[in-house]
Amino acid sequence: MKAFLIIVISLFALTVNGQNINDSLLATFYNQVLVNSFDNGVNCGNRKTYEYLIKTDFDTARLIKRVGWVRLHFYKEESSLRGLLLRPWRRNKGRVIYRMSNTIYNTDSVDIDLTGVEIVSVTRRNISLSVSCGGTLGYIPSARFIFNKETKAWKYSSSEEIADKILRYYTHKQ
Repeated sequence: MKAFLIIVISLFALTVNGQNINDSLLATFYNQVLVNSFDNGVNCGNRKTYEYLIKTDFDTARLIKRVGWVRLHFYKEESSLRGLLLRPWRRNKGRVIYRMSNTIYNTDSVDIDLTGVEIVSVTRRNISLSVSCGGTLGYIPSARFIFNKETKAWKYSSSEEIADKILRYYTHKQ
């Protein structure tokens, strides 16, 4: 709850003119996506888990480490993943490893992607992963932030809202 309040306050306090997309602003966006994604825990395989592994190239010192009961473990190198997995290795079956990244399209549009791959099996030598399809609507980010020049505020759109807009566009087009 504390992390959510920090994110909300910082979003209202931002008076960026759409020209400066710095690490502090990106961290605010990342944290909002993390809170919205992991606030209630996510079903992970057949069980509910409260520890998630997230690969990101972003500066993790600026990212929240907890969302309620959920602990978030960030890593950058693939080689450090093995140290974060549970032992014995078979306990990781069904666990989802996330990757978080951003795409800056203009000075007024930022997409944050949080995608996951499921661990199918883990042995001492191999990790087998399963990647799910993104769907048939095309590219949909986990969140999109668009700067409104009139109100001088960033508008958050979730993946559900973006998908609804795409569906409405195609149903009205026909």
